Parts: sequence; C-alpha cells; structure tokens
Amino acid sequence: MGSMDDFDPLHAVTEQWSGRDHRSDLSRRASDGFARNVTFARIAISFGLIDQELLADALRKSRDTNTSLSELLVQHGTLTHEDRRAIEHLVERLHTAASDDQEIPRAGSSTNSLGADIEVDTAPLVLRSQGDESATSVFGDYELIEEIARGGMGVVYKARQKRLNRLVALKMIRSGEFADEEQVKRFRSEAEAAAQLDHSGIVPVHEVGEAYGQHFYSMAFVDGPSLFSKVREDGPLTAEHAASLLQRVAEAVQYAHDQGIAHRDIKPQNILLNKNGQPRVTDFGLAKHLYRDSNLTATGQVLGTPNYMAPEQALGESDLVGPATDVYSLGATLYFLLTGRAPFQAASSAETIRQVVESEPVHPSRLNPAIPRDLATICLKCLRKDVARRYGTAGEMAEDLRRWLAGEPIVARPVGPFERVWMWCRRRPVAAASLTAVICAALVTVGFVFEQDRANARRIAAAQIRNDRARARSHVENVLTAPAAGLPYAIELLEPLEEYAVPLLRDRFGDPECDDSQRLHAAIALAHFGDVRVEFLVTNIGTAAVQECPNLVTALANSDRSTHWIRQYADEARAKASPELEQLARLAVVALYMEDFSLAEEMCQPQSDPSPRTAFLEMLPRWHGDLSRLAYLARKSQNEALRSNIILGAGQIPREELAPSDLRSWRTLLSKLQGSPDSGTHSACGFATRRWQLDIPPTVPTSPDSHRDWSVNSLGMTMLVIRPGRFMRGGTQPGDSGQVVTLTKAFLLADRETSRGAFLQFVNEAKTADEEQAKNWSDEETDQRVTLAHPMQEVSWEDAVLFCNWLSKRENLPPFYLRDDAAWRVDEQSLGYRLPSEAEWEYACRAGTMTTYFCGDDDALLSRYAVFGEQSPEPCGMRLPNGFGFFDLNGNVHEWCSDHWQAEYDGKTRLVDPQGPATGIARVARGGSFRSGSNALRSAARAYGNPTLRSRIAGFRVARTLEFTGD
Repeated sequence: MGSMDDFDPLHAVTEQWSGRDHRSDLSRRASDGFARNVTFARIAISFGLIDQELLADALRKSRDTNTSLSELLVQHGTLTHEDRRAIEHLVERLHTAASDDQEIPRAGSSTNSLGADIEVDTAPLVLRSQGDESATSVFGDYELIEEIARGGMGVVYKARQKRLNRLVALKMIRSGEFADEEQVKRFRSEAEAAAQLDHSGIVPVHEVGEAYGQHFYSMAFVDGPSLFSKVREDGPLTAEHAASLLQRVAEAVQYAHDQGIAHRDIKPQNILLNKNGQPRVTDFGLAKHLYRDSNLTATGQVLGTPNYMAPEQALGESDLVGPATDVYSLGATLYFLLTGRAPFQAASSAETIRQVVESEPVHPSRLNPAIPRDLATICLKCLRKDVARRYGTAGEMAEDLRRWLAGEPIVARPVGPFERVWMWCRRRPVAAASLTAVICAALVTVGFVFEQDRANARRIAAAQIRNDRARARSHVENVLTAPAAGLPYAIELLEPLEEYAVPLLRDRFGDPECDDSQRLHAAIALAHFGDVRVEFLVTNIGTAAVQECPNLVTALANSDRSTHWIRQYADEARAKASPELEQLARLAVVALYMEDFSLAEEMCQPQSDPSPRTAFLEMLPRWHGDLSRLAYLARKSQNEALRSNIILGAGQIPREELAPSDLRSWRTLLSKLQGSPDSGTHSACGFATRRWQLDIPPTVPTSPDSHRDWSVNSLGMTMLVIRPGRFMRGGTQPGDSGQVVTLTKAFLLADRETSRGAFLQFVNEAKTADEEQAKNWSDEETDQRVTLAHPMQEVSWEDAVLFCNWLSKRENLPPFYLRDDAAWRVDEQSLGYRLPSEAEWEYACRAGTMTTYFCGDDDALLSRYAVFGEQSPEPCGMRLPNGFGFFDLNGNVHEWCSDHWQAEYDGKTRLVDPQGPATGIARVARGGSFRSGSNALRSAARAYGNPTLRSRIAGFRVARTLEFTGD
C-alpha cells in the first residue's frame, strides 16, 4: 500500500518545468533563484503553511513574474512576515552550507555538527532527533504537554520541568533558532522584565535560558481561564467582583511601575485567574523599562492591542508611553468586565485606533444599567484622552476601587457636601441620627445665602438647555439620513442628549413626510434608548436595504418579544399561496442572531424541494450582521444541516470583506469542525477554507468506518458515504415521467472531480513502476490559468478506468476492472475504486430533491452551484455543494460513469441497482460541463462518448462499494 509520505509533492512540478532531474538541477540553477524557491517551498510544505495546490500556482507565478516565492506568499496572505523571515533564514543557511556536488537538504531536515539527521518541527521549530519517539515532546529539561497560547512572536506550552517535577508555562520564540536579532532582543527584554518582578499578582518567572539555539523562559503555570475567557463564557461580572479583581490587578501593576517596568499590553487576555479565583498579570512581551534607554520601540511604532490601547500609544508617541498608559488599559479592562465589550471596537484595527484617538467611549451604564455610577466614574477617569486627567498612578486607581468597595467617597468625582454627608450616614447610622437636628437647623439658617446663586444657575442652565436642544435636533437629522454603516456612530452622538433626542425621534417616527428609510432609522435609534417598536422593525425586515441587517439585529436585541413577532410574521408569510422565500430567509437570519434557530432549521432541512435552502444560501452572504458572531452561532447550533449552511453562506462572502478578527474566529471554527462526522459540515468547512484561502492543515488520510459520513484516501481525496435508499430518476427529456430506483448497497463517492494534480501523480507513478498507462496522453497544458487544483480534462473513459485500478493497487484493494483481451469486465465483489454507475451518480446529484436541479427548478441561481456557459473550468470545489456535500456534480466537466450507453432507460417502473446494458459502443457521461447551457445541467440530463474519446469537457470522479450498509 502506497503512502503520501513516499511522494515528493514538488517532484512532478519541478521535473515538468525544468525538463530534467530536479535534484541535480537545483545546484546548477541556484544562481537564478529557482533552487531557493524550491527549497523555500519544501520547508513551507513541511511546516504545514501551504498546500500542494496553492504551491504549484505560486511557483508558476514566481517563474513567470521573476518574483520570489516568499514575496508572493506574503502578498497572498498565506505567510506572515515572521514565518517568511524564519524560512528565508533557514534557506540561506542550507544553501550556504551546500557544496557544488552536494544535494540541498530536504525540507524538514538538516545536519548538525555531529552529522546526525535532525528534524525541524513546524512551531516553535523545536529540534528533535529522528527515530527517537520519546524526544518528540522534550525540550531540554522540559517535557512539552500541549500548546496553550500563540502570539505574533511567541508560543507558550504547558510543560513539566523534569528536574523539579512541576508544571510550568514555557514560552519560546515562534521562529526558534532562526529568529532575527530584533526578535531575540525583544524576547530577552520581555524575559528580563518579567524575571525581576516578584509579586503575588504577577505570574512569576522560574528560569530564563537558551537550548538548541532557542531562547526561552519558564513561568508558573496558572490553571485557570483569562478574564477574557471568563467574561465571554459567563457574561459581564458583577460590579463588586469586577472592582475587587481590578483592585488587585492595579496593585500588581503599580508594583511593576515601582520596579521601573511599564507593561504596555494590559488587557483581559493577559490577566489569568488561578484556582482560587485570584488574578495574575502575565505576558510582558511589550514591557518598557522606564528608566533605561531602549531602541526596541521607535517613535511612530504602534505596539499593543487597539481595543485596550491608550491614545498616546495608538499615535506611536513612545516618549509619552508610561505608567499612565497602563492606567488607561486598566480602565479599558474594567470596562470590558462590566459590559462584556471593549470601550472601542470596529471592523478594522485602523478604525478602532481612530475611535481611540478621536471618540469618547459609550457610557458603560448604557450597556449595563446595573453598573453603579461611582464605579463607572472610576472606569471613565482611566479612559480620559488627556494623560493628566487620568489617575496619576495605578496605585491611585487601586485606592479609589478600595474606597468604592468600602462605601467611602471616591476621589475620581469629588462629591458635594450633601452627598458626602449621605454616604457618611450610610456608614455610621447611629452617629448620623444625633446630628440630624443640628444639620436641619443649619440648613434653615444658611439657605437664603444661596438664593441669588441659584437664580444665576437657573439662567445658565436655561441657556445650556437651549443649546442642547439645538444640538439634539441636528443630531437627530443626521441619524435619519445616515448611511446604514454609519448609523451606530450617529446614534452614539445622541446619548448625552437623550432627554431631548428621544421626543424628537418619536415625532419624526410619526411624521408622514419621513420616508421609509428615515422612519426605520428613527425606530432603530429609539430602540437604542429602550423604546423598541418591535412590530414595525420586524415588518421592515423584508424590505429594508441589505446593509440595515446589523442595525435591525442590534435594535431587536433590546426586546425579548422580538422572536415572538418574527415567528408570527414568518407564519403569515408561509401561509400565502406562494410564500416569499427571500422574505422568509431574511426573517430566519435575524431570528438566528436572536439565537432562535427554529426558522433557519426549517429552511435548511433536507427536502424534495430545495428552494428554501437555496433561498437561505442566497440571502445569508448579503443579509447578515456581525460575522464573528455568525461563527459563534454556527458553533452553538446542534443542527448539522443548519450549521453547514451557515458556513456555506458565510463562505460566499469575499475574504476582503472580513475583518482580521472575523477571519480569526472563522479559522478557529473551521479548524475544529472540519473533523465533524457529518459530511455536509465537513464539505462546508472545506468550501469556506478554499474560498478564503485559510492556512488550515488538511485532514489526514482516514479509513472508511460506520461512525462518520466521509473519509480521506491516500491521495487526499475526500470520499462521502452514500447509504442505501430510493430516489425518483428523471426522464430522458424535460417533462418525461421518471422511475423509482432502489440502491441496496452503500458506496463512497469523491466529493469533487479528480484533479489534475491527482491524475499527474498517477501518470508519474505508473511510469516509474512500468505499469499500464494512459495511451496517447499528453501532460502539456496550453491554458496558463489551469492549475493542479482544476479538474482533469481530456480524459477518456479508459484513462479513468486505469486511474481507478492504479488507485486500488496503491491502497492494496483488488481491482474492480479486469481486461479480457481488448474488452473490459468488472468484478462485482471487489471493493476497489471504480466509476459510479449512472443511477448512483444521479442519486448523489439529486441529494433527495425532485426538482430540475438539485438547487430547485429556477436556473437563475444555478451559477452559484455550477460552472457553465464559460470558456474554461474552475478549480474543483469552488462553487456551492449540493445537500449531500458534493461539489461540481453539475458543470465544470462532464463525468464518466461505468454504464454502457442506451438511448432510453429501461421501461420498468421500479428498478433495483440498475447497471445499464451489458454491452455497447459508448459510455455514459453525466453533469454537463463548463461549456454547456443550463438545460444540460439538469439532474436527469445524459450524454455519452466513445470510451477512447478525449475531450476538454470530459473528466471523472471515483467511487467505491462499502462493506457496511448500516446506518
């Protein structure tokens, strides 16, 4: 049985392009960069940073444009600058060490001074001996257990220090021994800063050192969540709990300041809770020595996390960054603990930084009315733009939090004399009773003194009211006319003017001269202030501009009656003779954001008419709210059909429309769900991964079993399980009555057409093994747009059969096809690879539907699912799959089937495992091609060709009979 480990992923590409043996050619062509590109590519594949298909396309572009491979991959977004520098460093070392008659070492290995082979792990590039399984998790005195965190420069492992038998957190530079000088300096600065701090609120450093050429340091292992994880899991903390935690954190930060260290990256993610629930500050990766010169941060260089970054830090004013910067971040962290969100958050880092510099944060009590006024005041004092108006030190903030927890007056907002007395009375009720009479008498005596002052104050207040009313009118008009994307910002400007703005909004909402868009904006703004016009908002879901979806979701989230009205409105829409599926899809998406999954589940469930599912998939890419939350909803859903369709809907959104935070959320979700036992979810994850070109490691080869609906063979082909069942086979011509067909055997069918890369592998390996090969076949491709990921074209039926037999032999399976003289016969008992029967192909294509196409009867949306009416095909799996998870069953290329051709189906009305006639001069092809019209893409459409015919519109996908037939 063959293995992917035996196949050099660059062999076919480099041999084809160079025209001679690529190993000897590398040293001869080193001067023109070709060898360095190939070495770079080998290392990138070894590290799992790029797949073979994307690599082949990048190598071709590198050759054609004379651009280095590394630069192309960074431009494409496949590699980070950190990864690029590390790999280029290694490439330089390998080529410098290689002599003219010496082979360039293969990716994943190098030679140490003793001549022993060593393997390079992908991250953090830990060196480990080949053949020594016990060493795969050992780094010096530490046994690595699991990766627990990863940042732009470092990676942290949970580890056990063998000598002292204790758990630690071990941090290393991601690029290991290949880190550049600046990385090493910054890492050492972090280690030194953390090592000199000894405080119960700071994670202590145990050891700083270097091993195998890699710098590291070990810290105490904190077995608990970060404050970020806790709030994300449990919601905002109570005011008392948040204040108590931040008091301890502020004391720890003050201690660091006293030692001359500014953290510069205080945020909820960097504050861990130990098993007793006590906070501990970690990650001094951006720490600054306050009393020491350092060239690690130049003026204008922005370091930190934008959501929790002080304005002076966001502007890159390094001279102003110091203790006050950490005070700001402490306030931002307190804001997050109280409200569940950062003070500023936007679709991009640039927009977030703009808000940090120019905007004031929303008052935390607007987001959480339970927040006491004094605690909100403490929080907002930390967030002042002007450094001088914040607390002077973190210790002052800690002291004010202590005062608030003790019920004492806080310093942040000096209270008036009467309020101070009231708070004193609350703390000392007995003494307060004896003073009551004296205070009342004093008030009567001195009251008339303030009468004139009150008159002056009334005049000033009246002028202020007139001014506020004028501002409110102006801002309300801005809200009514704001573009959808700018509406949330326009509403925020009304918050200080709520008293005057809300009546104006109500008037404008009822004004008959306002158009629909203005009334909608007025209703959304009123919902922000607690006046939710639920029925009006719901009825506008079906007609509002698609950009208004996030605003409607936010507005309706303010009422617990929203889901009731959405369901009622959906029931009315479905009761119509011709339900408006677009309107239902909009309602389903909004209800989904309200965490009511029922309507979306109904639309996405498998059914004979797929139109509701099609409408949902058409609407979601255009009509949606926050994309990170959409990833959360996909993870939370327990319905596999809905989950897969959420992923498919999101996957249609262009990558450039996703913010970096959105991509991170989806990358995490797709990495986790690609192993789901459900074939639909697995296929959806693959679709989104390909469309967004995410660097997610592919699924390793797996054997078919009864516990999941898919497997991956030795070529990396995903094979989906189709279990026995019945379907209505379509007639030969449109409008003809069909036949009920029963399939009694479970089988596997590839989720995509056989790619050019897979077929080239067959050609090269068959040639090397001196096995039967495709005759009169040329691997020359004149179309420069065709990559290894495109479907194989110009394949005859006999070529496809030879491929199936080769793949069977490769996996130690008996061949399905046997040759008698010049004729082919089949072994029905074989479990080897084969072409699907015509009935199996149509069963898989229909996916339980009875409509013209598997996406419905209307061909208007067919282009989302199939490549047709074009001049060339597309890479496999780039259009939406059908309900079973199969890609490109319609369009792209015609697909050969096992059956001999006959013009008419068998005349019987009920068929069991039909195989077509025993003999014939032509073979069946199904599915249509990139050149076809929509009529040829019907699920029932048929075509045929001579078994030796090669055509640019002909390809194939493979099948296998399964041993098990259970559920």
